[in-house]
Amino acid sequence: MSARSLSIALAVLMCIAGCKSDSRSTAFAAKRDTQHGKHYTINGNVIAVNVSRKSITIEHGDIKGYMPAMTMPFVVENELELRNVHAGDKVIADLVVENNTSYVQSLEPTHPPGEQFGPSATPGAEHYPKVGEQAHDFDLTTQDGKHVTLANYRGKPLLVDFIYTQCPLPQFCPLLNIKFAEMAKAIQQAKPQYHDAQLLTVSIDPEHDTVPVIHDFAQHFDAIKGGDWNLATGTPKQVHDFASNMGLDYWPESGQVVHSVVVYLLDGNGKIAKVWYGNDWKTQEALDAVKHLRS
Repeated sequence: MSARSLSIALAVLMCIAGCKSDSRSTAFAAKRDTQHGKHYTINGNVIAVNVSRKSITIEHGDIKGYMPAMTMPFVVENELELRNVHAGDKVIADLVVENNTSYVQSLEPTHPPGEQFGPSATPGAEHYPKVGEQAHDFDLTTQDGKHVTLANYRGKPLLVDFIYTQCPLPQFCPLLNIKFAEMAKAIQQAKPQYHDAQLLTVSIDPEHDTVPVIHDFAQHFDAIKGGDWNLATGTPKQVHDFASNMGLDYWPESGQVVHSVVVYLLDGNGKIAKVWYGNDWKTQEALDAVKHLRS
């Protein structure tokens, strides 16, 4: 046998041995020997999986020589590896960094077979609704302990936003609260002009923001006492079902809730009339949209 034939035979045998091996270190070593780029091992908890986007969000420990512990999304080389991975799983993976790009491969759950982990909120929304669509229904509880659904607001415009009471960043939830307070006062002073519009602020931290907590939080806003603006909470499932179907990306991280900012104006039939992303919009802009909304 020639030297070239021997090399090929050995390569085939190594490939077969690698395919049969259950050792993660063997699989990672094989990848690193045959591919370019720098390789790092990731260990962590899965926060979210998005098969269509080939993305996985992992809360990981320190990646020695590359980055400190944090939560971040990673591109996955082969989306088929995501089929058996779910939010709440513990995983190990090979992170490849090459030519200013990076991706994850050899992704494997590390928990024992049959071990179950609790569900977690995912950063990827279930749906990003557009103007003209029917808003997703909800079943929540207000600061006064009253159950509310979309049907409770039928016949009146409704402004909806999402916050959590412990948000420490002034440009996010606190600013939304200020804007909603301003709008609530303006609407209360001229209800016919604004078609008796209502406001609903939904907490995305239901584990902490229980009814007693949001009741106490509501005391900071005189505008809530007018009865046209409610805070609401629910079970984690109730909140996640509504928020994720209304285009909100959010997930827990380091004791906080990382989230996008979106505000909706619904007409009296529960259809989306206007959407504002971020906090750059002016309260008067939103009030004008309510004022000019057709019944």
